[in-house]
Amino acid sequence: MKSYCINCGNELEPNEKYCTSCGKKGAATTNENSQPGAKYFQYEELPDHVKNKLFSRQNAKLSSQIMIKSQGVLSSYLWATFLFLWVPFLFLLSNSSQWSNYEIFGLSLVTIVISILFSRAARFIIKWHQSTMKCNFYLTPLYFIKTYFNEIWCWGVWTIKDFKITHHYTNRVYQHSSAELILPNSSEQLVFVSKKDVQNFLNTIEYFCQRITEAQSKRHWQYFLDHDDFYNMPESKKATPKVHKSATYRQYALATCAGIIISFGGYYNNLSVSHEYHQIAPQETNQQKRPQFNEPEKPLPYNGMTKNYTSEECNAPLKIVTKSDMHYYVKIVDWYTNRLVQTIFIRAGRTVETQVPLGSYKIKYAVGAIWYGEIHRFGPETAYSEADDRLDFKIIDNQISGYTIELFLQRNGNLETRRISANDF
Repeated sequence: MKSYCINCGNELEPNEKYCTSCGKKGAATTNENSQPGAKYFQYEELPDHVKNKLFSRQNAKLSSQIMIKSQGVLSSYLWATFLFLWVPFLFLLSNSSQWSNYEIFGLSLVTIVISILFSRAARFIIKWHQSTMKCNFYLTPLYFIKTYFNEIWCWGVWTIKDFKITHHYTNRVYQHSSAELILPNSSEQLVFVSKKDVQNFLNTIEYFCQRITEAQSKRHWQYFLDHDDFYNMPESKKATPKVHKSATYRQYALATCAGIIISFGGYYNNLSVSHEYHQIAPQETNQQKRPQFNEPEKPLPYNGMTKNYTSEECNAPLKIVTKSDMHYYVKIVDWYTNRLVQTIFIRAGRTVETQVPLGSYKIKYAVGAIWYGEIHRFGPETAYSEADDRLDFKIIDNQISGYTIELFLQRNGNLETRRISANDF
């Protein structure tokens, strides 16, 4: 890049501050043989007059420029709000029904991912309010200038290599235009709201390049001094990629920890609505000794194993859903005579569809982890329950009515249950 005296036009040697011809101080640079790549500056390191000029550009107080907003903060606020609402939704979900192991894993994973995304949105919002400069792209008489908060890059207007435009339509209606500005060692993405803005941007680039060529040919160095925002400004030192990665890793690590804590809070809250079989039988006093139980463990029946204790036709549909890590042994008995009609074995977290005879029944069930057979069921740790409601299987309008029963505690459920003793079972 050559330097010339702004007073007499004499070419100066590199780093020469005083002209050997007129003896006066002052130099202007031209784009001839300029080096490719962007210059990098930190806003805090610039002198006040440069800061004021950049701030005026951001506030659109300078007429000789085009400003394009790259990113706004509103979308980050909306995104952060949406992600933040996941926390009350998670706890609301934890109050609805008992979670299975798969649900616990899935919800925890979603919570951690949302925590990381929220941290990114929150970090952007904080930087937006802490930084004087925002996220914009400027076309000026000498430079393309990009600001990402207080980081600034600039390229000479004459260094443009290509400008690729894409017009976007929806149902043949124009929406916006996106452009890729190809610069030395960089590619910048720009968005325009109209085709007119795109054409104006291209025309302005052409006009500025003509003015630069004209000023250079006439040695009108004052033009460069008037429009050079970074005249004689040394470049700032860029943060190393290692520093950026370290800060990003810390952010993600903290967000992951927050996600784990929130997930644990939701799981702990879910325990309060877990099925009552988690509270194993009434506690015995120190004086009462539990009899020894030495029965051998039996092979676990297959899911949906059914035994009928009636010769009547089973044609009424019954679906039973479970979500816990315990197994269910279900008895269907006649509502009026307490006669056993059918037994069903349901493995932990599984669903069974079966059929029962027409009639009115009550549901009793035993819950546990280790199967000792139909007599001892799940051993001394068995929890027994009975549904209060009567289930009527009958024909209505030439159709057989059926039921779907969900055997896990949930708020606003339509099946009330109560604990019973082993003898009542």
